[in-house]
Amino acid sequence: INNRIVLDGIVWFEFDPALISLDTIGKFSFEKGKLEKRSEPDTKLIEGKLFAEYKIRLHFTTNLSYKYFPLDAHRIYVALVNSSVFPSEMIFESYKPGFSLSKNIFIAEWTNIDHDVRTGYAEAQLDIHDPRKVVRIPKVVFEIDFRRSGIRQTLLILFPLFLIFFIGLFSFAFDPAKDPSYIITLASGSVTSMIAYRFVIQGMSPESGYFMLSDHVFTLFLLFAFIEFIIAILIIRRGKITRQWAVLRGIIFLLFHLLLVGTWYYLLFGWIR
Repeated sequence: INNRIVLDGIVWFEFDPALISLDTIGKFSFEKGKLEKRSEPDTKLIEGKLFAEYKIRLHFTTNLSYKYFPLDAHRIYVALVNSSVFPSEMIFESYKPGFSLSKNIFIAEWTNIDHDVRTGYAEAQLDIHDPRKVVRIPKVVFEIDFRRSGIRQTLLILFPLFLIFFIGLFSFAFDPAKDPSYIITLASGSVTSMIAYRFVIQGMSPESGYFMLSDHVFTLFLLFAFIEFIIAILIIRRGKITRQWAVLRGIIFLLFHLLLVGTWYYLLFGWIR
């Protein structure tokens, strides 16, 4: 939620020591990250190549999309670079079997579903008007896919909105001639409860400069609650339920449900795609 990630791991390299030195290999770093700990290399020769491993602790951030919060999934990127050499001097090669995650990793409400690795080089344009002024450095990008597995946070955000909305909708069941106070109390209480609950949702949501799924759902229910309030005032002003008003009230009640189901279907299967 806060995009602050800590990774404990081992970074290992296998290379020909006659072509490149261990000191050069050890000058690796991570994009958008800070190495809190890096051990001295543990080395050994394997079939004529030098195998070096570093134990690290990395604090980093990554580009996360919260568009579908709280029904979200994330791909975390860990980018390793070596800015002391050029791709003409050294290039990284890495494969999925060489990138493994501990089976003991546990993150509440999240499940690791896949991981991958890509290699190449990063490119920076020093002068946008001169394509010859380009800097390239070797780069490895590790990808880790997580999917939300628990429903606790989803229920805490969405279920109260459903509950408040349907409590307000219950105001249509009263007779305006006998219980006008019940009608206006339930209808107005639905609007104010929605607005108050917005602060709860805000505290549970990640910081984002764009609308998330939770924002769209909240706006939808707030609009419905306001329409309920307007209809409740019209019913009270009418003062009594005639046969025509009873039929109209039933149609409005049904339309609310159909509109809710249709909008929800669009958000899940149309807007999310």
